[in-house]
Amino acid sequence: MAKVNVLRKTIDFNKEIGKIKPMHATGAGPKQGNTCGWDISHYFKAMNIPYSRLHDIEYPFGSNQFVDIHCVFPNFDADENDPASYYFTSTDMYLKAMIDVGCEPFYRLGESIDHTPKKMYIHPPKDFAKWARICEHIIRHYNEGWADGFHYNIKYWEIWNEADSYLPGYNQINMWTGTKEQYFELYRITANHLKNCFGDSIKVGGYSCCNLNALIDEEQSERGQHLLNWANDFMEYISAEETKAPLDFYSYHNYFNDPKIPYKYNCEVRKWVDSHGFRDAEIIFTEWNNGPFLTHQEVTDVSYAADISYIFLSGQKSPTDMMMYYLISRTSRFNRVIGPDMEVFPTFYSFVMFGKLYELGTEVESGEYNPDEDFAMIAAKNDKKAGIAFANISDSVKELDFTFKGAEKFDSYKVYIMDHQKSPSIPSVLFEGKVADGLKISLTGRKCIGYIEFE
Repeated sequence: MAKVNVLRKTIDFNKEIGKIKPMHATGAGPKQGNTCGWDISHYFKAMNIPYSRLHDIEYPFGSNQFVDIHCVFPNFDADENDPASYYFTSTDMYLKAMIDVGCEPFYRLGESIDHTPKKMYIHPPKDFAKWARICEHIIRHYNEGWADGFHYNIKYWEIWNEADSYLPGYNQINMWTGTKEQYFELYRITANHLKNCFGDSIKVGGYSCCNLNALIDEEQSERGQHLLNWANDFMEYISAEETKAPLDFYSYHNYFNDPKIPYKYNCEVRKWVDSHGFRDAEIIFTEWNNGPFLTHQEVTDVSYAADISYIFLSGQKSPTDMMMYYLISRTSRFNRVIGPDMEVFPTFYSFVMFGKLYELGTEVESGEYNPDEDFAMIAAKNDKKAGIAFANISDSVKELDFTFKGAEKFDSYKVYIMDHQKSPSIPSVLFEGKVADGLKISLTGRKCIGYIEFE
């Protein structure tokens, strides 16, 4: 008989920890395709996606229409003060679909990745100051109504993407053909200009580094050292008095196979950013994916959903301010949430469950997170309801024994479980009960996700 690991958990609804953070943000919007004809708006609403990053939008198909600077401002020699110089139509459609489902755009100012032999748009702009003014007018269009625009109050504006990616002998140039120094100058000019124009009504940052694995790897690779050196140089450049630039948020990336890595990684990035004097800057994990090259069978297994849920829940306990799953796009192999025929994978319910916590809004005491354990849990509440989301990422048999404090206003609960035995494709109600009677849940082994709903 398998050994049962009893986890005794005390939930104190009177002890508020803070806000539930947007750990389940993503990339891409709810209407996709060249004419935004592929509509998954109802899924976005169900997942309660809070933010979506606008990078690689409709790549590679339709990538000459959306978001990128060359799409919005196709002739760099045109007058940047003239609304006729801009093509907003496709991006307007794309952003409106996001706003309509309550998802705030996280706008990457720059260009999408380019894997083609002849690079078209990832070169340094001919005129950095003019490029900054073009970015200014894009913000005015979406936040101040300029050029028949909108008043969306978009907060986050990220300057370029992965300008650090190229290392001779390691990879091909696919994001920035210029030098490190040219990117630093572009960032300085643009960040200062935008903050001078808009002040604290927006947040500017970057530079969406490829990764900072050197902070957590015991053995240093040439690639890892290159990226860390690049990052250190960037921080020193924008800190120096003669080249000073604002950094409201630092954005960073990573791809991995172990769901326990993100927590440790987020903690080390926070320490590293603080060490450069940017303690007030947010840290935002703008690209991550767990096992991007999994088979269809692996993706449709509950185990993968458990890993994703664990990453969300451990992310809430980490110092990162936001995490963005790359990428819920129909054309991307990284999309392990909604398939090309609009079928949902088990991971969809990982988003749904954390989305419920995010809607509740306030985290309450549920015990310390232990990064050495293979179980993670977060509890949250609002004025009327409460919920607990959990993920088990091992095959060990567990019994969850709950004690509730401050639960007098809640009468009953429902326990939803998604596991291999009882409910492998959609969460089902395991049982219902009265809060006053307590709660024990037996997890019979293998990975699973669950949500407890209180009313």
